[in-house]
Formats: sequence, C-alpha cells, structure tokens
Amino acid sequence: MSITSAKQVDIPSLLSLIVILLSIFAWLTTLILMRDMDQGPGAPLHDFPTFLLGWIIMLTAMMLPSEIQYVKVYAALRKGKTNKKYGKFGIIMYVLFFVAGYGIAWIMYGSFAFILDSLIRQSTYEFMAWDKHGPQIASAVLIIAGFYQISSLKQSCLTHCRSPLSFFARHWSSKFSGSLYMGTLHGLVCVACCWALMAVMFAVGVMNLIWMAILTLLMFAEKVFSFGQRLTLPIAVFMWLMGTWIFTSPDTVPFLKGS
Repeated sequence: MSITSAKQVDIPSLLSLIVILLSIFAWLTTLILMRDMDQGPGAPLHDFPTFLLGWIIMLTAMMLPSEIQYVKVYAALRKGKTNKKYGKFGIIMYVLFFVAGYGIAWIMYGSFAFILDSLIRQSTYEFMAWDKHGPQIASAVLIIAGFYQISSLKQSCLTHCRSPLSFFARHWSSKFSGSLYMGTLHGLVCVACCWALMAVMFAVGVMNLIWMAILTLLMFAEKVFSFGQRLTLPIAVFMWLMGTWIFTSPDTVPFLKGS
C-alpha cells in the first residue's frame, strides 16, 4: 500500500471492520472453549476469575456487533475534532476508551449476576435444582423478560441505543477520560435495555451456545435494523411462548438440556 493510499484509510470504516473481526474471533473462541460444556439450566458458574474471563468473551461475541453504529459514529465525530498531537492514532485511542467504558458497565452487570447466583446457591440451592423447580424458574425469567420488552423503560433505553448522534450531542467530552465516561454511561443504558434478555442466558444455561446465538441476533436486530424498534413486541411474544413451553413440557423444548 502506498503512503498516499494509507493516508486515505477511512478510520470509522476500519474500526467497524475491527469490531466485526473481534466479534467473529470471540465467537470462534466461544465455540472452541465452550463446545460440549452446556450443563443445562442451573449449572454452576465456576469461580469468579473463570466466570469473568468467559463473560468477557461472551460480551465480545454477543454485544459488540450491535455497537458498530456507535463506534462508527464516534470515530467519524472524532475525525473532525482530534487535534494534530494525536492524529488518526488519537481517534483509535478515543474509541478504545469508549469501548472500554462500555465493557465496564457490562462487567458490573455480570459481577452482580455472579454474586446473586452465589447467594441463591448458598441459601436455597434445593429450590434452584432443575429437578425441583428449575423449569418454573427458567419459565418465569423468560416471561418476565417478555414483559420488560414492552415496558416504557425498555423503549426509552432502546431509543438511546439506536440514537448515537443524540447521545454524543448531549454528553460530548474532548478528553480521554470523557471517552471512558461516555462509554460507561452508554453501557449502563445498554444494560438497562438488554439486562432481561441477558438474564435469559442464566435461566437456560450460560454455556448454551444455541440460545446465545438466538439472543445475539435478537439484540442486534432491535438495535441496528431500521425496523428494530418494532421488534420488541415480537421478541416479547417469543419469550412468552418459550417460557410457557418450558413450564408445561421442558423435556420437549429444543436446545434446552435438562440439568
């Protein structure tokens, strides 16, 4: 590549491509590491360091694809504002800080889920056992996720996730620390948008790769596609139907291993 063509590299598009490649790599890593590890609903989450490593890989695979719009818009805005001291390298650094902040928000969610899971297991593990009330618990999580899908809070958070220009206009900062703050703030709203769908992963088994793929597609579609905002009700109906199916006949539900 010549020096002239190198200077003409479109940084926003390049960063979007990197996001896609990272997501593909995370999916391949997940398929290799977690293949045949699905122990079904109620499976233990292992120790915290192991869970955290797996959680970060899952986040990269599941959530990063839906952030392509934010990454591309933020890089484009930085392209016109980055000073001569950093140049194009500065744009990449700003985006990395933003993505790191986004990851911090979801790591907080995962840590909270791990602590909650540990507390439940220490106090009422018999109640959580699949052969006791497991199907009812998994069913309840899916049905609750369905109702959250049609809530006003979900709609408000989803609007945020689909409106990067509006977000950056309100919270713009020219510092690296500001990029981290914006990423964390955006991540927290994204958690508020998708926490219920992610909770389904814990209900059906965190190593269930089929459900992981289904939820990734659903979250990507409602955030990225032009008609995404109208998908909340169909997704809610899907959750209600699957929750009812698990409640009434868990042994016949596809892609759900009895634990």
